[in-house]
Amino acid sequence: GVAKLTERLVLMDLDADRFRYMSGPVTPSDPYELEGSYTAMIERLQGLVVGAEAKAEVAKLYDKHTIIDLMPPGSDEIRFECQMNHGGDVKWEDINLICVQRDAAGMPTRLLYTTQDVTALKQREKQLQLAMEDSYRAAVAANNAKSDFLSRMSHDIRTPMNAITGMTALAEAHIDNKAKVSDCLRKISVSSKHLLSLINDVLDMSKLDGAKITLNR
Repeated sequence: GVAKLTERLVLMDLDADRFRYMSGPVTPSDPYELEGSYTAMIERLQGLVVGAEAKAEVAKLYDKHTIIDLMPPGSDEIRFECQMNHGGDVKWEDINLICVQRDAAGMPTRLLYTTQDVTALKQREKQLQLAMEDSYRAAVAANNAKSDFLSRMSHDIRTPMNAITGMTALAEAHIDNKAKVSDCLRKISVSSKHLLSLINDVLDMSKLDGAKITLNR
């Protein structure tokens, strides 16, 4: 039952420096020996791991002294992920080292090595990450566009407002000059219509945000 839950199940004996495959596919891309020295198994695994940095990490992690340090009494598992190349078939594997026996001093002496193919899971995680990055970029672009719109709009609103207040002051200063007042009122009317158009644009932006925009043919 345990064997069916894992792709490979290997018993490793640190004291005897031995490994033995309990289950797992036997193909030309897998270790040819189903049992042998622990050192030979680690060298074989290093050859399967993709990337120089990952190879060095595996060599360090499988070192007996490292295992003893990482598995004090009460800590019975080491887990990590890496890419493995089995005869050109590159895939991600989730690897567990599980302590199943300790000596009188509490040091691990026998371990189970189990692997599971998590390539599909890693691909889904990558797709989700890319989708989240796309969503983030879209949100930033939308926020920048809104900020730019408001900045431009505040500047554009200030222009007709200045004209309205300025023409109003001129009309009051020349209240007895009918022609001057009429000219000021005409310019106030033009600026007011322009200002109203700008305000309507702002309201349309608000409706767009709330998905309530309607077209008026």
